Amino acid sequence: MRMFVALPPSLPAVEHLADFLEIMPPHAGHPRWVPAAGWHVTCAFLGEITPSQSDDMADALADIAAATQPIVLRLAGAGTFPSPLRPRVLYMAVEDPAEALPGLFRAIRKAARLLGVQFENRSQIPHLTIARGRLEPDSKWWARADLYEGPWWTASALHLMSSRPGAAAGGHPVYRSEQAFGFTAG
Repeated sequence: MRMFVALPPSLPAVEHLADFLEIMPPHAGHPRWVPAAGWHVTCAFLGEITPSQSDDMADALADIAAATQPIVLRLAGAGTFPSPLRPRVLYMAVEDPAEALPGLFRAIRKAARLLGVQFENRSQIPHLTIARGRLEPDSKWWARADLYEGPWWTASALHLMSSRPGAAAGGHPVYRSEQAFGFTAG
């Protein structure tokens, strides 16, 4: 099963961003917009893992979460992967004033490596993907999107998520939280 570890945004953060994107002018390219129900901040993409690896990863995530304090975050600004001149992914940046996410991301990846999970070494830039596709550079759209500042929310749990590629309308993946692990340190 394809698995990843994520932080879901709060409902007010999702609603605020959805309202913002609704009033934005159309993007010059033809993005495939990610449905709001699928929005998340990816901590680590694990790829295809076995049920045994999933169980072991869940145990490791429980330990990591127990040592982690809730994290105050917000979506602010925008970006593209792999570059603004060749955008394939449109994202909203994540503001993390306590700079807690890099350490959390490292701990999750270290646990995955120790368990023999051959995870995909994707970007460590904290972000929330809003669209994918073969996109055109659109500097006016991004200049406006980069001004976005969403409400603060507190991430209080890690989620071990499953992904079924192409299972939703429009060819989008279906994401499901298989287990959640509350942050209890502090």
